[in-house]
Amino acid sequence: RALSCILAELGPVYGFNFLETKPCRHQLPREILEEGGCDIVFDYLSESDVSDDDEIGVVQLGSCTWVALMSSSHRLAQRESISLSQLRDETLIKIEGSHVSDAWRYLEEACRSRGFKPKTRRHYSMKETDLLTTAASIRDDVLIMGTNFTKRVGMGIAPFCVQVPITDDDAFFPISAAYRLDNANPVLDEALEVLCASVERK
Repeated sequence: RALSCILAELGPVYGFNFLETKPCRHQLPREILEEGGCDIVFDYLSESDVSDDDEIGVVQLGSCTWVALMSSSHRLAQRESISLSQLRDETLIKIEGSHVSDAWRYLEEACRSRGFKPKTRRHYSMKETDLLTTAASIRDDVLIMGTNFTKRVGMGIAPFCVQVPITDDDAFFPISAAYRLDNANPVLDEALEVLCASVERK
């Protein structure tokens, strides 16, 4: 949606080939921006993640809500929805080995705000197919993912686990556009204006 907004507004001015995309799956936004290979990075990032001393700006575009994946025999599996507090005594699977692991901080912060530190079982993952093996070995544990990941694998995880939405107001990953404040690309400011306007129109 963000790229479509930029193309719709700026394409008639600069031509529709001015926008180039690059996959950077195993780097953090700061690392990508410091290398200077991209003008804007879309990732899990919040405005509160940067300070006044940072050379990075953030425009929060939306959010990706959480869903709990658990075995069909789990005590909470038949609920229509749950809250994070109900997972206080559960062991949560912590995905490590990709940029997804950096997003864990939002989940841990939400748990701490409810007075508990989540118990974890670590699971290494670098690609989407690893989610299938994680789901297949879920047993008594709980895997919390963004709904974007569960939509990608769709029915592939259905034989292994059920999906239960988490309905707390802060149960989401923030999705943002990050950029360097000292970026000299003249089109960047216009692109950021388009993104900010798209958020206001929501």
